[in-house]
Amino acid sequence: MDVEVLIVNGDKAYEPEIIDDIKYTTNRQGEAGILEFSYIYDGYSYPEGSMTRVKADGKTVFYGWAFTRSQSDTKAVKLTAYDQLRYFKNKNTYTFEAQTLSSIVNKVITEYSVGGTMLNIGAIANTTQEMDLTFDGESLFDIIQTSIAENLRLTNDLYIFYDKGGLLYLNNATNMMYPYVVDATNAKSFNYMSTIDQNCYNLIYVTYGDEGKYATAKNANAIQNWGILQHEEEASNEDQANIIAQLYLENYCMPYKTLSIKGVKDGDFEVRGGSSIIAQIQLEDRYLNQYMIVDKVVHTFNTHKHEMDLELIGAGGFSSNG
Repeated sequence: MDVEVLIVNGDKAYEPEIIDDIKYTTNRQGEAGILEFSYIYDGYSYPEGSMTRVKADGKTVFYGWAFTRSQSDTKAVKLTAYDQLRYFKNKNTYTFEAQTLSSIVNKVITEYSVGGTMLNIGAIANTTQEMDLTFDGESLFDIIQTSIAENLRLTNDLYIFYDKGGLLYLNNATNMMYPYVVDATNAKSFNYMSTIDQNCYNLIYVTYGDEGKYATAKNANAIQNWGILQHEEEASNEDQANIIAQLYLENYCMPYKTLSIKGVKDGDFEVRGGSSIIAQIQLEDRYLNQYMIVDKVVHTFNTHKHEMDLELIGAGGFSSNG
């Protein structure tokens, strides 16, 4: 694999001599993409704020800015860079009335700039569900993730907000299903968990109005097998309450599954936080063969190898707050 690392400081561009591996990490939500590598100090200075870009086989993998440099008593310098999402730690105050997720995301992006330059947009999905939301001094991350969670609660459509190659995207999770297979042939080790102790409910209460009214949805068989696992939500009216109750029961009346996989060979940069890939693993009582969403991925690569460490979640784990 041909790997190119470029650092731009003002009008000067450098290709540093990289030591060992490059690490690139993305999460499903609430974190910027992180690039980490070490290079040999050669007399040039790459100060904080320098544009940092990585290409693999001619395709941009990462585009961001240097935030941290560290150096020991050797000539090796470690650099940590973040993509545009790093600036979503900044805070703002908004009141949105009858606004869609698309309009909220677009407003946040277009109103915020970095160094006088607008954030770069790739594509923002068009959504139609209107929402009323208020944010008082909250991070841009929280504003967008809360909006994603509310849209999910009302529509059952999960959206992912991410940076890809220096462009911002809001995409439906169903459009990020990628037929990459991880199994015993390309993974060094795995740790699988299935539990009803978190993100699993079989009785849903959704209150609405001012008189303590509520809608319910339940699964009698699951209650008999597991006991009552209750969850409460709120809605603005009866119709909305019934919809939310049924959606929560549909999505959360099942064990919550996680799968951590180390050292996946033949990595693929299309595997990113929020994408879904196919997990095929022989378990104690069954053969797992399903799409699971990538909660976090760490790409470790150089010109000779590309491995991935993956944290995947399955049924009951697709909440934007989970």
